[in-house]
Amino acid sequence: MVMTTRKWEIKEFDNDFIILPKDPLYCPFCHELMLLHDFIVQKSSQGWYHADIHLKCGTCGFYATFGVPISESEYHKLRNSKYHAKIIDKDIIYLYPDKELEERIRSWGYW
Repeated sequence: MVMTTRKWEIKEFDNDFIILPKDPLYCPFCHELMLLHDFIVQKSSQGWYHADIHLKCGTCGFYATFGVPISESEYHKLRNSKYHAKIIDKDIIYLYPDKELEERIRSWGYW
């Protein structure tokens, strides 16, 4: 099966770039919103580019990795982003503005 529409998009965030699902993804265990935890982009030895995107459930802590093919230009945008290979900690409250979520993440010791 060939997918013609990618379910991920590169978005400008805080004067830089991140990659997010186009539509919200929900935890398969507790059905709460999955949050961007971090991402890393790589160029394979075969010459193609991809992003490994890690999402985490803000309620139960379930963690998932998605491997997404990207273009060379997307690779450079994301690779040069200050968010590349960085856990999204304090900035998550701007990405997902939710007071209850902010308090829960603070209690986990993210900052």
